[in-house]
Amino acid sequence: MAANSTSLQMHLQHSPRKKNFGYEETIRLLELWTHYTNGGTHPELGKGHRTGRLWLVISERMKAMNYNRGPEECKVRVGNLRAKYTKLKRGYLSGEDFASIV
Repeated sequence: MAANSTSLQMHLQHSPRKKNFGYEETIRLLELWTHYTNGGTHPELGKGHRTGRLWLVISERMKAMNYNRGPEECKVRVGNLRAKYTKLKRGYLSGEDFASIV
């Protein structure tokens, strides 16, 4: 049991929880994601618009705006926002009470 506790403590020391996305940071992330996913030609993504490359480019652009986020963090944040949007939209269209959706 002590070995598991020690390894957990070491893991937590080496992987601190990142700060939550702020409002402005989220807006910039969504602007970039929309820019790169709504058609158009983006040579920096390469052929086939590989999603791994997409998140790398978005992460680099976020860092240029002084938001230090990795590709996986950006991908997860957009995925979570899309899931919340879908849940709210479905609830609204089905006539559910807003309080029960949120």
